[in-house]
Parts: sequence; C-alpha cells; structure tokens
Amino acid sequence: MVTVSEASSAGRAAVLMFHRFQDPARGSEGMPPDRLRWLLAYLRKRRYHILDLEELAQALVTGSTIRARSVALTFDDGYADQFEMALPILTEFDAPATVFLTTGFVDGQLWLWWDQVEHLISNTLLSVLAVRIADQDVRYPTATLQERAHAIEAIAQRCKQISDEERRAFLQLLSQATEVELPLRPPQRYQPIRWDQVRAAERFGVRAGPGTVSHPILSRADTARSDWEIRESWRRVQEEVQRPMPVFCFPNGTLEDFSVRELNSLRNAGLSFAVSTVRGYASPGASKSPVPGILTLPRFSGETTTPELVRIVSGVQRWVEGAMNRLGRPR
Repeated sequence: MVTVSEASSAGRAAVLMFHRFQDPARGSEGMPPDRLRWLLAYLRKRRYHILDLEELAQALVTGSTIRARSVALTFDDGYADQFEMALPILTEFDAPATVFLTTGFVDGQLWLWWDQVEHLISNTLLSVLAVRIADQDVRYPTATLQERAHAIEAIAQRCKQISDEERRAFLQLLSQATEVELPLRPPQRYQPIRWDQVRAAERFGVRAGPGTVSHPILSRADTARSDWEIRESWRRVQEEVQRPMPVFCFPNGTLEDFSVRELNSLRNAGLSFAVSTVRGYASPGASKSPVPGILTLPRFSGETTTPELVRIVSGVQRWVEGAMNRLGRPR
C-alpha cells in the first residue's frame, strides 16, 4: 500500500540547507544542535533515504529512479560550529552531507562580510548610527538589542544590492561610523572550519564543495571576477580533500544572483551541478537550467518550524504550497 508521504515524494528529493549552530563555548548563535538531532532521528525512524548530494544529482541526470522519501543535507559557508556541533550528530546517525566552503574564509584570507556588519553594529557604543551606503545617507537607532538587530538586517540587505568592491569600501565607512575597529581576523564566534577538520569530516561521509572564494553575489561582479571565484574555489577544494563534491553553491542563491554567464563558467570549470536557495524539490523538471549539461538544484531551509519541516521532507509541502498559490494566499 502506497502512503500519502510516498505518493507526495516519489521522483523528487528535498535538499535541506543549514548555516549556523549554537555553540555556547564559541559564542556562536544559530540552530540548536538538538534540532538537527531530532530531524535525523525522525528521518531514520521513518526510514527516509538520506542521499549523498552527488548521488542525487547523477540520478537526475541519468533519469534513475529517485526513491520516495529521499533527502539530502547541505551546510553553507564553512563555519567552525558546523564541524564542532553538527558533525558528531551526523556521525551518530550515519548521515552523509555536503558542506559548501567559502575557500578564502577557510584559508584565513578574510571573514564573511555580513559577520563584519554584525560585529561592528553589535559593538558600537552609539545610540544612533549614521552612515552613507549606495549614495544614500541612512540613520538607525542602536540603543537596544532589538534596534541593533534591525539595523544589522537592514544594512545587510542593502549590502546585497551593491558590488563587492563597493561593499568592501562601505565596511571601512561603517567601522568609522560605529567607532569600532574591524579586526583583521574573525573573532571566535565567526571563525571558519579548518582544512584538517574538513578532511576529518570527510571520513564520516561529509563531503566538501565550492562556494566561491570570497562570497560575492556573482551577478554583481564583472565577468573575470565571477569566473575566477568559481574556478579558484573549485581548485582549492580539489587540492585539499580526497573526494571533492562537484557541486557549486551560488552565494545568496536567488534567481537574480546568477545567470547564464555563471552557468557557462561552471561548465568550463568542469562542474555540472549547482545548488541555489530557490525554494522547491530537486526533480528533473525543477532542476533544469538554460545551459545544456548543467543542473541547478533548488533547496529548502532546514531552519524552520517542526510542522513545516515534516511537510517538506514528506513531500506534502508541495501540495500545501500548490493549494496556497491557487488560493492566492501567502505560504
């Protein structure tokens, strides 16, 4: 007898993405590790198939059957807390996963720009922040934690709309405006995973894939820079690990953040697959791209409510969102 879950998920897989994990010793904030443990226990108890991401991508290319209740796990950016908090849980449940690395971050050449924004605003002693961004003067109250959180989110969103060069210049202006010195290296809560940790995780089924060198939004970079970010990050991953994951992760990952130009760069670099942050199931129809031989997989956030997460992995969410779309209601 075919269950509702099996009927809903047959021929497609839910690719889940995660970012930060709570680590009190490091001071990092994010998803409580016990939430990941609950999810993996749920998947194993109900006999879901947790797939290696390359296995899923190859099945989509070859037309192989994707079993009902298939899930793949991905972790973006390459933070230390992913290794320290998530790896023991993945190992406990023998769950394969992919970590997408910002290789310049892992190499110690930089720290991620949104963390710099958060650090500067979180540590200012000013009650009002006045700064100029994208030729516009903006002011944000910063007296309370809530006001600072709003300012961090608002400025981060504005930073996504400018080029990487403009953003680097802006961060220096923000340092002056907040009267906070920007450290050369990330504080402990923002530190990256190390390459030796990446190799250690590989022994437990966690594979590494490229996610650019410095995490620019590629559609806002010039052609040479965009191509280099793809090629160089893939080169570094291949150089450092035994079984590199030949899947690229687009920074920010919406449809506005990459184009045919980037898809052609992937193909020229020897990469056939990529993941986005476009919401949806990985299936032959949903994963097609305008460049022949390239597959772009949509993903769901794994950092959501328990009921929605259950609907996503079961495939029922597809029906729920279809019904909401027909009714014209927000999902």
